[in-house]
Amino acid sequence: HQDMFDLKPEAPAGIRGEFNPIPTNVPGIEIGEHLPKLAGMMDKFSIIRSICDAQPEHNAFQSYTGRNQRLPMPVGGWPTPGAVASKLLGPLHPSVPPYVSLCYTCT
Repeated sequence: HQDMFDLKPEAPAGIRGEFNPIPTNVPGIEIGEHLPKLAGMMDKFSIIRSICDAQPEHNAFQSYTGRNQRLPMPVGGWPTPGAVASKLLGPLHPSVPPYVSLCYTCT
């Protein structure tokens, strides 16, 4: 992810990545050279270049939800992001489930 959104072209060779930055349609923001279409839409989204929490972990669920792993697990487990989105948005068609998780046990 550093070589896509957080390039450091001024850093020493051992730190910076191998790719070059390109300008976006937002003055002052550059992203990786392999993302030219995204560069043209930069005004439509935000880049989060750092995230901080009380726990020194990098688990995906924590990045997605901010949930503290030390909290007791509720009966049935924690909902996945897809389950929450399907609850809020509902199905696209009545004959198709709005969300199906085929992953390993999601906790």
